Amino acid sequence: MKADTELQQNEKSITKRQYLAFAIGMVLFIPATLISTNVFGTPKYGMLAPVATIIYIAISSMTNQISILRARGQREPSRGKQALTYGVILLGVAIFAVISIFVPSLSKIFFPF
Repeated sequence: MKADTELQQNEKSITKRQYLAFAIGMVLFIPATLISTNVFGTPKYGMLAPVATIIYIAISSMTNQISILRARGQREPSRGKQALTYGVILLGVAIFAVISIFVPSLSKIFFPF
């Protein structure tokens, strides 16, 4: 019983940190975009704030086997292999985003501004 309670508390704190990281990343997106526009002349570097959040959630999902991402209609956070799968997918998306930000030919395609 005590182990179940500790596990539930641990899962709650992990999901809370993932939600908090998501919220912080989305809030920092606008100032990061404005700073990027003023300093570099392009807003594409402002995308690094949400990408960093995605990387954190991906690594947290893979290491802790619990993720805030869930299938449609699922009320509980994803656990086990499903959380690991979501983590791998998120990490792949984040790596692609970072590559598309820094590679000039891809940057012109995905960030035409």
